[in-house]
Amino acid sequence: MKMLPINAIVVGSNKQVQLAPMGLHVMITNLALGVPAEGSTLPLTLTFGGSETTSLDVKVTSRP
Repeated sequence: MKMLPINAIVVGSNKQVQLAPMGLHVMITNLALGVPAEGSTLPLTLTFGGSETTSLDVKVTSRP
């Protein structure tokens, strides 16, 4: 298995995309303050269509 970076996930109108381990997921790299402890939460902001955003707290895990 090989992970490949992508710049965007295209979600069609009235469609859904699921982010999950072993599938499409978010991997955060180059953290300025170091790697947060597993089990802690990290604020994440998703941008849709270049302007609409939603913010959420995500749990830090090292594997599924």
